[in-house]
Amino acid sequence: MYLLYSLYGFRELTKEEQSRITVTKFEYAPMADFFTADMKFEYENEKGVKTKLSYELAGKRSEDHFFEHVLYEQSENEIEFPNYREAMDYCNQLSQKKH
Repeated sequence: MYLLYSLYGFRELTKEEQSRITVTKFEYAPMADFFTADMKFEYENEKGVKTKLSYELAGKRSEDHFFEHVLYEQSENEIEFPNYREAMDYCNQLSQKKH
């Protein structure tokens, strides 16, 4: 949970939504002036439907500039979300369509 709380935007989710996220893989690559982080995780909605997502972060330390997004990967398609909130909302809508 410390890792998740340190990521921008995670705290904007409700406590219930936060508790439904399970990290399955995390990689961090610190370089002299550049860094990247990649986290694979699953989100389980209130109906018990699990969705696989990933969070990617890249930044340049000298410019205090970074880029991040949450990805939903489905077969050959990839949907990019600017934050967790939009990704969770999409996952919740997706499960409603399935049932």
